[in-house]
Amino acid sequence: MNVMSTSISFFAIDYHRYDRLCIVLTPIFISSQYLLFLYIHRVIRWRPPLTKDAISAASGSATMTEAGWRNFSIEAAQLIWSGFFNTAYGSAAFAAVQSYVDVEPIRALGDRGALLAAGDIDYLMVQESAAFLGSVFGALMLFYLFYWCIGWDKGNEQLFHHVTFFGVTIVLARRSALPYSGLWAMAMEFSSPALNAMNLVRQLDGSIAEKSTLLCFAIFALSFYALRCVLFGKAVIRTCYLRMFAPDGFPVHVPSWEVDAVVLLWLAGWLLQLKWGVDIYKKVKRKFSKPKPKSE
Repeated sequence: MNVMSTSISFFAIDYHRYDRLCIVLTPIFISSQYLLFLYIHRVIRWRPPLTKDAISAASGSATMTEAGWRNFSIEAAQLIWSGFFNTAYGSAAFAAVQSYVDVEPIRALGDRGALLAAGDIDYLMVQESAAFLGSVFGALMLFYLFYWCIGWDKGNEQLFHHVTFFGVTIVLARRSALPYSGLWAMAMEFSSPALNAMNLVRQLDGSIAEKSTLLCFAIFALSFYALRCVLFGKAVIRTCYLRMFAPDGFPVHVPSWEVDAVVLLWLAGWLLQLKWGVDIYKKVKRKFSKPKPKSE
């Protein structure tokens, strides 16, 4: 009886962990990227040869200005920081989700009461890992929101993404629920480093940069389809199926409307990945299609 009480106490939902991680990690993320920007822009003063399109995008003219170099340094810092973070974070999430050898509903959906009653400590530990990684992701969304507010990150789509997924982390990470689909959503970040690298090297002028861009794009496309379209898609379909035909298996400690909102967001997010997948396919097809001969 004492052992069971100790286990229940140990695996009680720690709402404050989410709050602490967001409070501590958000300023660390913000300051580390800003220091990287200062290092690139002022310490080493990285001024590589850029393509005409990159110069135009950075400075708004055909020649590179000091303001243009500052814009380039900002983007370079963002891409380099995100590349290293996404590599570590995506790897951690991918490793954690591999623990789900037998994806029973109570394990995939995170019914903590059922797991405790069954003494399923191993999967409770995996669920704790998912909640921890989700809390880190919450801090990441706050980090992105900060830079959106100061103008380093732009666009209404970006704002919608940051706000929406911060809300998702409150449900999944703070309440510790739906760990299986949540981990696959976080594991998708492992496809981002190749995209970050591509977006950086394609701005550089020269044949080596051009070949590197193609290589990064190929790696990104393959990882995108595998992680975002196939593996995350399987987790989303399974979650939607269980929500429709086995709703009693969902965690009772999370309000139903919050679960429904997350499931709908998962489905919308997966459909968006499929749409992007079609766009990538069209881009590849255009890149490698032979030009039609001109008619006389």
